[in-house]
Amino acid sequence: MWNTSVPLASIVLWPITHFLGILASYNTLVIISLPLSAISMYFVLRMFSFGIVASFAGGLLFGFNPYMIAQSLGHTQLTSPAFLIPNLFWILWDLFGGQRRSSKFNGLLLGAVVVMMLLLGEEVMTTAALISMFGIIITFIMNKGIHAVKVGYIVRSLLYSFGMIVIFSGVPLFTQFFGPSIPHGQLQPPNVYVTDLYNFITPGPLQQLSNSGTNAISNRFTGNESEWNSYVSLPLILIFLSSIFCLKKSILLKFSFWMTFIVAVLSMGPFLHIDGTITNIPLPWILFGALPLLNDILPDRLSIYMFFFIAIIFAGFIKQIGNFTKVSQVLSITSILSTFIFLMPLINFPVTTVLLPPFFTNEIKRIIPHNSTVMVLPFSTGAHASAMYWQQASGFWFKMPEGYAISPNGFGPSDNALLDVLNSNSNSNTALKITPNIREESLGYLDRFGIKYIVLARHLSNSQYQEKVISSILNANPIQTSGVDLWIISAKKNIGYYIGGQYWASESEYNWMGKNATIQAFGKAVTVRIAGFWRPLNIPVKVVIKEDNNIMRVFQISTSTNVSFTVASGKIVTISADSTFIPNNYIHNGDDRKLSVLLSVSH
Repeated sequence: MWNTSVPLASIVLWPITHFLGILASYNTLVIISLPLSAISMYFVLRMFSFGIVASFAGGLLFGFNPYMIAQSLGHTQLTSPAFLIPNLFWILWDLFGGQRRSSKFNGLLLGAVVVMMLLLGEEVMTTAALISMFGIIITFIMNKGIHAVKVGYIVRSLLYSFGMIVIFSGVPLFTQFFGPSIPHGQLQPPNVYVTDLYNFITPGPLQQLSNSGTNAISNRFTGNESEWNSYVSLPLILIFLSSIFCLKKSILLKFSFWMTFIVAVLSMGPFLHIDGTITNIPLPWILFGALPLLNDILPDRLSIYMFFFIAIIFAGFIKQIGNFTKVSQVLSITSILSTFIFLMPLINFPVTTVLLPPFFTNEIKRIIPHNSTVMVLPFSTGAHASAMYWQQASGFWFKMPEGYAISPNGFGPSDNALLDVLNSNSNSNTALKITPNIREESLGYLDRFGIKYIVLARHLSNSQYQEKVISSILNANPIQTSGVDLWIISAKKNIGYYIGGQYWASESEYNWMGKNATIQAFGKAVTVRIAGFWRPLNIPVKVVIKEDNNIMRVFQISTSTNVSFTVASGKIVTISADSTFIPNNYIHNGDDRKLSVLLSVSH
């Protein structure tokens, strides 16, 4: 549940996955999410008595807005539940307003929508709850309170919905918060994935009207192009401001106007960003970003709700055109058409081709025993998901110590020297340098996870470099077969060590650890040195060393401290620090890691 799983979509699309493959299923989900959201918005607007043309335009705007386009690059957990947002609003509007349907019907319907959101994209469910809270507050303010009779209706409805949520969501939620492999700490940096003030008027690289000038501005924003998703455009901003004159005629438009403003401000994160510059001007999100669960929300992703409420205003604006003067009608129609032109996505939308080496469908079952642990290169992280596809293509014949997933150590596997050297200098012609420490830590990593085979896809641009790295570490050349390089690791015990937990490996002698780290020695004992130089303000940190859950040593580490201890072969030692610091708070280098002390490990 902490990950980007979409279990409900996986069940619905199972026939496509089974008969056509996982890529066909994924592409189907990406493609249908946008029109499905547009259709959902259309019908909800129709239920609010908007005309066919106004509802169609509002649906088109919501389903194909810059948020949906940008997140379609790879975040199906954000786009697939978007069609439920209009339905959630329709239910809550009646629940806290008209109350035309029975409390039981509204309650069960609300529970069903929340459960579906949870099983399609938990982050969307969480943000929907947050925005709904603001909507309820605005509703109370606009209605100057609420009648006592309505309170009873609301309570009954919420009890029905709560019962449904517990029945259908209790097990996954219990597993998430009390099950194994629970991550700790903040999963995302708090002030990176936010809406830059210029983003509202600057087309992103996925808009057809973008050019080298606008891309130069976008590239200064923090985050990445899939999160630069709040482009509203000048014509739509003008329509939004013009709707002020229609507010008195419609409670719905008045409500949507204020909600648009609130969500836009929240999406800007804890501090104002202007043209890529992070200012010290605090914004309201600073109050919410520090709360549990909410601190893992990326503020810029609230933009989907901004576009939802703008779509309502857009439809209301079109509905009112008949009441305008002829000159105003011409200007209004021009603004509407300009909006769609300005928001038009790229005609040549980015497409990724994933190659499948024949080894994973033909040779693998002949060479590698079932359920063996295999390291597949390129190593599967957020940037490279090919290995996960190849594993699925093999029928999950083998296990991997990798994958794009959130674990107790954060995103993906914990950092180590092998991954660091594989990812460094990959496009460089400089001589390969594998130090004894790198080799020993790499061998320890392979031994720790029981890796008996390494497979490298030869069609990749940096495959020659990675082949040299693995061959140098193993002192063995690969077997070339069916589009891959294959190393079969000897059953002989490796002499090395493994460092896990919150540890950032590099080619330096000393490397930073976070709150906790684990060291395991293989073959022979290792010496661990702990130092505190480069710590800020000479503030000491208490470090506890445990072996088999028994305390071995306790150190007070300051900037002048350098201590050492030994880890015997076959033993596992944990190192825990009682406090950490964030480098960016002291030297403003953008480094938001939580660090404690420096480690050096050697035989």
